[in-house]
Amino acid sequence: MTSRPFARELGAADVLVGVRSRRAGYNPLMRFNSWIYPQLVAWLFDLRLHDVNWIHVYRTTLIQRVTLTQRGIPMLVEALVRPA
Repeated sequence: MTSRPFARELGAADVLVGVRSRRAGYNPLMRFNSWIYPQLVAWLFDLRLHDVNWIHVYRTTLIQRVTLTQRGIPMLVEALVRPA
């Protein structure tokens, strides 16, 4: 694996969302929350991602057109579902 796994995809997509292969240091509650949150996001927004709150890369011209109202964890989902 390269140290920059998104590098070859940059420019090919408007948005790239990474996924963690494992969650080191997570306790059982954190593991449950990291499972349930993507389920909730999928149900509410029909956005099916394995790891909603990991690394996001956005095309600059796209993200500059989005007005975000949320902070913290909800902001990442809002950036993906709010129309530009």
